Amino acid sequence: MRVKRPGTKWDRDHAAGMMNLIAMRESGQWTGDLANQKDVTPAHIRAEVWMSICRGATAIGYFTHVWKPSYAQFGVPEENRTALRGINEQITRLTPAILGSPGKQEVRIEGEGNVKLDVMVRESGGEVYLFAVNYDERMKETQAFIHISGLAAGATVTVLDEDRTIKAGGGAFEDRFAPLAVHVYRLR
Repeated sequence: MRVKRPGTKWDRDHAAGMMNLIAMRESGQWTGDLANQKDVTPAHIRAEVWMSICRGATAIGYFTHVWKPSYAQFGVPEENRTALRGINEQITRLTPAILGSPGKQEVRIEGEGNVKLDVMVRESGGEVYLFAVNYDERMKETQAFIHISGLAAGATVTVLDEDRTIKAGGGAFEDRFAPLAVHVYRLR
């Protein structure tokens, strides 16, 4: 597993073998009083998984142990189990794109109000995929502007698993990001 050292920059295009471990619920052994811990929701899990992938993770692990109020090896709430099945199904289906070659296009994402967003571009099977996530800890919604070199005005951008498309302007398109939202785009 690769570890980010202070003062260094993640290199998402050369992070082969990086794994991230995602917590499935509150109640870590060393995280203090259970009453003061934040709940881990399906939205948190989904955002953390896609933040990891956007930063180059090629493997995801899930931390399911619970120490408080009592120890259990698998203490995942049912709503998180359901979300996990959906997240894993999506990752499995999109694996060729996730592990595709880094895109040749220059891509950047900007949100109104300085909301923190990340985007990763990959090419697979002659198509371009963008994986984008709102990871702002302030839980802010934003209108995002996604710039991609070579994107023609009027091009159709398909938002996978959301049954919608977006028409691009010259070199960019816009989309709305709720707090912790994840969008996967395909460009043909």
